[in-house]
Amino acid sequence: KGNMGLIQARGPFHSRYDLHQAVADLAKLVTPTLVITDAQRALVTRGPGGPGRVEAPDAIIAGVNAASVDAYTVGIAQWYNRSFTPDQVRHIKLAGEQGIGEIDVARLTVRRIELEARSGAG
Repeated sequence: KGNMGLIQARGPFHSRYDLHQAVADLAKLVTPTLVITDAQRALVTRGPGGPGRVEAPDAIIAGVNAASVDAYTVGIAQWYNRSFTPDQVRHIKLAGEQGIGEIDVARLTVRRIELEARSGAG
């Protein structure tokens, strides 16, 4: 879904097209070599514009496939007070069905890196 930031006029995606299919189709056309999701803070209600409740998953997720990164990211917080799996988010499910990326998190190779908290000004 991060590719939506590439679209200047997003109105038609919401009004003329099936938004979820459009997001999956965009993932077919735009295939970055590195996908990074900044999830240090996440707006978990009333997104994308808010105002809403912000949580701090304190994570950065990176990968080579946007659908796989989205699939992993959806599980790091509760959205609207609910936990979701990738197949419950329609654009992620469509991406998986269309072979755009692996959305079964259990099949992904995930490497977790824990960083020590920095203190001071150095």
